Amino acid sequence: MHDARQDLTAYFASLLRLPADRIATDANLLDLGADSIMLIEAQRHAETRFGLSIPIQRFFEDLNTIDRLAAHIRDTATAPVPAQGIEEDDARTARLAPPRRSLEPSSSVRALMQAQLALAAETIEAQNRLLLQRRRSARETKTSEQPR
Repeated sequence: MHDARQDLTAYFASLLRLPADRIATDANLLDLGADSIMLIEAQRHAETRFGLSIPIQRFFEDLNTIDRLAAHIRDTATAPVPAQGIEEDDARTARLAPPRRSLEPSSSVRALMQAQLALAAETIEAQNRLLLQRRRSARETKTSEQPR
């Protein structure tokens, strides 16, 4: 079986545009420079390459390093799915083909975007409420300081 850790290291090196030897497999993927879209792409890679369906939130929680993700794959994958996009240069090294980009967002990307928009809307509403409270408080203070 192809080593999941090597595969994931090569995959993230390609996504992050870094040499594979500069990827710390015990570092948090977000600290390495991955963003939410890259993690969704990695989720799809895990599904197509290893036959695993991993909920996206796990990439932000417990499967947030290459080592942890590789261990999860090793412990739960039943059989490897044939490599797609990997060309064997020799028995020891593999080069990952660049990920294909689709112009149409997938359903997971769409769901993530909707969640981000909802969070942004909630944040704006909370800021507006706070601003209104401060204005009211300033008016009340101004009114109470005026002589009668």
